[in-house]
Amino acid sequence: MFANSLLSLAVAAGIATLEGCGGGGSSPSAGVDQSPSLAGGPIQAEGVNVPPTTGGTSGGSAGSATPPTTPTGGTTGGAIETVASTPGWVAPSSVSLIDTSNIANFTFTSQNPAIASPGGIEKLTYTDQTTAVALNFDFGCGVSQITLKTQDCRNVVSVYSRLKQPVATTNDASMFLTLRNADGYGEFALRVKDSTGQTIQYPIRLRTLERRQYAEWTTVRVFLKNPALYWGGAADGVLSGNLVEVSIVAAPRNSDSATTGLNYPKGKLEIKDIRLSSPVATTYTLQSNAPLGAGTFYPSTAGRMAVAHGSFDLTLMQKAKSAGFSVIRRDMLWEYAEVNGQYNFVPFDTGTSNLTTLGLKVLWILDYGHPAHGGKVPVTPEDKDAFVKFAQEVAKFGKTRPVQGYEIWNEPDTPGAWPSQNPFEYADLLSRTVTGLRQVEATLPILSAGVGISDPAYLFKLSQTGALSGVTYIGAHPYRKDTITVTSPSYRRYESTPESYAADQLVARQYLAQSGVTKPLANTEWGYSSYEFLDRNVYGTGTSAAAWQRQGVLTLRMVLTQLAMNEPLITVYRLIDKGINATDKEMNFGLLDVHQVEKPAFKALKQLHTLSNGKTFKGYLTDVPGGLHALRWDGTGTSRVFCVWSDNPADAVDVVIPAGYKAVTAFDGSALTPRVGTGGALVVTVRESAGPVFISL
Repeated sequence: MFANSLLSLAVAAGIATLEGCGGGGSSPSAGVDQSPSLAGGPIQAEGVNVPPTTGGTSGGSAGSATPPTTPTGGTTGGAIETVASTPGWVAPSSVSLIDTSNIANFTFTSQNPAIASPGGIEKLTYTDQTTAVALNFDFGCGVSQITLKTQDCRNVVSVYSRLKQPVATTNDASMFLTLRNADGYGEFALRVKDSTGQTIQYPIRLRTLERRQYAEWTTVRVFLKNPALYWGGAADGVLSGNLVEVSIVAAPRNSDSATTGLNYPKGKLEIKDIRLSSPVATTYTLQSNAPLGAGTFYPSTAGRMAVAHGSFDLTLMQKAKSAGFSVIRRDMLWEYAEVNGQYNFVPFDTGTSNLTTLGLKVLWILDYGHPAHGGKVPVTPEDKDAFVKFAQEVAKFGKTRPVQGYEIWNEPDTPGAWPSQNPFEYADLLSRTVTGLRQVEATLPILSAGVGISDPAYLFKLSQTGALSGVTYIGAHPYRKDTITVTSPSYRRYESTPESYAADQLVARQYLAQSGVTKPLANTEWGYSSYEFLDRNVYGTGTSAAAWQRQGVLTLRMVLTQLAMNEPLITVYRLIDKGINATDKEMNFGLLDVHQVEKPAFKALKQLHTLSNGKTFKGYLTDVPGGLHALRWDGTGTSRVFCVWSDNPADAVDVVIPAGYKAVTAFDGSALTPRVGTGGALVVTVRESAGPVFISL
């Protein structure tokens, strides 16, 4: 999960300069089919290079999972809303550092001299006569399509420019980069060199919640006070004196190692502008009619919000419902359901009436092995037939119970769940089980087992078997840690955010589509432990108040991210802690502690449900500055709720609130009091560390 990327490893040893020119690149295309949602009804998922409709959509009722169909921009009382004519944020003034129309201003470098054709640079001229410089790269040994890694062609390449005149700046300044990467085959970083000879590197967040399509140009703002690593010169991470050199770097995705991951075709990063801005506070004016992202969105979370728990205890089910959950994801353990060839579902049926009473449903995970049928996993054809029979019996049992769907196994890409971690073995079981289940259950969704997507090799292999053709959804477990900083033996900031899932999912859809798989991904498990998933040096043990607070912020952002992405299923792991151990990550995923005390994560989701319940989700706002995100829900009349949050710790954003607001609350429901800003405007400052802010109008 936290493997070092080549970008983070290319440090003080230096970069071998190789002159190059020309290069390649390709443009994948794929669609996403329309499948029945777990909530019921079809919806168009945002896919790779699927052209967005203009204006977006809105409408529908909060209790329905049918997608809205009327034009968006929002509707009020049946009338189409007039979208704000001015954006809520305008980029500050800046100066151009490098003339990108002159290729002579740039030099290509390649770190790995063993790569015969590493790429190069070229000048691009567009139909509107604007120009850009392109950084071409090849990290895939010349392959023409995505393949499993059979040869190690990893490299770090860059295009750099020595400024004609050193530019005076400060550590509080920022840079604006206008970029496009239409193929999705690399990761990118900015490097600058100051007059002490120090090189400082920053990640480039090219894919965002608001900018996810490959064809889109993105203007990325990089804050110079927030480096990922640095070396040489003053070696303190603080930009000193003048800016003398600028580089943009490309490397393979950080999941790729010498032997694992995928090889991708040639890629291209287009660079249209590189600018420097003086230090300036970021202010965003929230407008009730701000422009919304294009596309259709589920109007509510009904039937889409799930939480992992191992029983149907009434008190805990009531807790789950109060936090907005309508689905319980639970193991149906084969070993205990079948004894001596006889099926007994009584242990799994206890409390089912509680689900019915509360209007909840269960997503059954059909797992794991059985001592009478192969042990850890079914091995022989007879073992696999026995598992299929088990699945059919579960489906018959579920006919008279509130069942949401069936997930076939759990995490077969891990040795604990499938010792060989062999996707071809799992594919055979999956195909057989889907066929058998459909003989008994014709309509409920069937999901493949949730697997990780940060290391794509397993899911890529699975996609090539044809086994995913029969499922309704492809299960994904997009776990990721929080940003973690280490200082020894040298400084490294490993940036990781919930919002980065948008970019990871885009790549996953890309390689799935190459295999002809267009079924939507569905999150069947994702959560944040308050220990080990966080920076221990900052938050301490898993039961500290700081760790609980941070878990709450990340959990809410995780859910908000998936709402913005229009995910068909959002599953939180888990409802209650497994036990009491402050230094065991597995014990600290719960929204509740073992005594059912509500952690900040639970309060955050409860707050989200309270403020959005009965309202229609309208999508995300598009006029926000980079790193800031905002979602909107509409109630009756002019009633609206916005949730605004930041994923950038380097930027505190002053959000100007519309006149006549009703309430401003922190992520956990505590009240916030806006301050009076310039001209009497009411302002609330949104910081990454403080978590999302809800604004009710």
